[in-house]
Amino acid sequence: MAQFNQIFSLTAILAAASLLVGCNEDSGIDYYKHPYWENLDKDKPGDDPVGATKVEVKGNKLYVNGEEFFIKGAALNSLNSADGVNPFIATAIEAGANCVRIYGTTDLGATADAVKAQLDMLSAKGVYVCFGIHIDHEADGFDYNDASKRNTQVMKAKAEIDKYKGHPAILFWCVGNECDQSDKNTVNANVWKDINEIAKYIKNVDGRPAATCLTGIWDGSSIIDDVKANCTDIDILCVNNYEGDVESLNRNWQSRNVGIPYIVSEFGIRGTWNGSVAKTSFGSLIEPSSAEKAESYRKIYTNNIVANASNGCIGSFCFLWGWQTHGAVLSWYSMYDMFEKQALPTTQVMQELWTGKKPENSAPVIASVNDLKVDNGRTASQSISMTPGSTGHTATVQATDPDGDAITYDWKIVKDVVSPWGTPKSDVVTGLFSGAMGESVSFKAPAEAGYYRLMVYARDKAHGTTALAVVPFEVK
Repeated sequence: MAQFNQIFSLTAILAAASLLVGCNEDSGIDYYKHPYWENLDKDKPGDDPVGATKVEVKGNKLYVNGEEFFIKGAALNSLNSADGVNPFIATAIEAGANCVRIYGTTDLGATADAVKAQLDMLSAKGVYVCFGIHIDHEADGFDYNDASKRNTQVMKAKAEIDKYKGHPAILFWCVGNECDQSDKNTVNANVWKDINEIAKYIKNVDGRPAATCLTGIWDGSSIIDDVKANCTDIDILCVNNYEGDVESLNRNWQSRNVGIPYIVSEFGIRGTWNGSVAKTSFGSLIEPSSAEKAESYRKIYTNNIVANASNGCIGSFCFLWGWQTHGAVLSWYSMYDMFEKQALPTTQVMQELWTGKKPENSAPVIASVNDLKVDNGRTASQSISMTPGSTGHTATVQATDPDGDAITYDWKIVKDVVSPWGTPKSDVVTGLFSGAMGESVSFKAPAEAGYYRLMVYARDKAHGTTALAVVPFEVK
């Protein structure tokens, strides 16, 4: 009889699970009051999983184990090494970050065991994680009118949460990144309904706050109103805002009466998509020098993040603690160089802002993009052009080291193309430089017509730091 009861119980549980998978918001079934729910998962609303960190949002503040907590965070991407571990987690901790943002588990490790090991390490060091749960974008073609696809995505998200729920390193969960991306002023309401369902599940099985992430809080957009109406289980709003937009974020948060605190979940220099970014006459983006970038990060963090700590902002994540593997210009947001993994000045500025102390040794400085000159003193804004395979070109950079350390120079020419997802680094064109690489260098133009970027890294190899300047040019 006992064996029969076990079989019957298992059958009932499987039937209930099948019913839940097929449910949607119109089914009339409350996922969390279903009689079989307790058999499917023993965690109940209000119960903290064993060992979990107690994280609460009260008013417009964040509290960890009863103490107010301000996020000093670094955004990570998937740059796994051979052992499946992100190589920059340790350096973010060393610089003073108290939280890292991941967009998915591959940002921590290649396997579930590797991810859990990294979470254990972070917990042991008192550092937390904003744990990202991927949600497909309507703008990328996901059909939010297809109930079957929606249910599959929601159940996949719940399964991911089940793997890591209760881990003490998790500060909060972020469901979706920039799901408001759209070519319209509106997004299918089912996007927000599904995000809210996942948020509700997080609270049911984990108990810590849930967030979602937008590209902004914009005047005249109905999206924030849709989020407020449909995402009632969201506790925190993450906003990715960059130079040119972040300055008005707090004002927009207040005027739109968002009602929950916000995190500047990505910030950095003006985006490559921003129409006010300087360009050459042939349309290539003019990239600020690494020193100019560092000062932009300092200004944003001081004036638009810390300054609003008592006015709705509960922290931030600088972008990007590593380098991009896709996008218009891979070095644009890099805080480490993609070739030697050396730290750029933005990492040192963030260390100073997070800890209140300057690093013991300062990175080299290239003060301005105009300190890199090509062929008779021409700068990036002068739209440099060459003929295919032409020789006798020269470039000179002015770099200094505040500590008087020796500088070595690393020159590269890369194709100026948009890199698709998964591209590991820029497409370097080899065999163009001649002679020694110092503060000046001689080179020939690529044989193939097109658009290119001349890059120079001024390295302090003894301390693992570097400065960067870039000049775009065309070959025609």
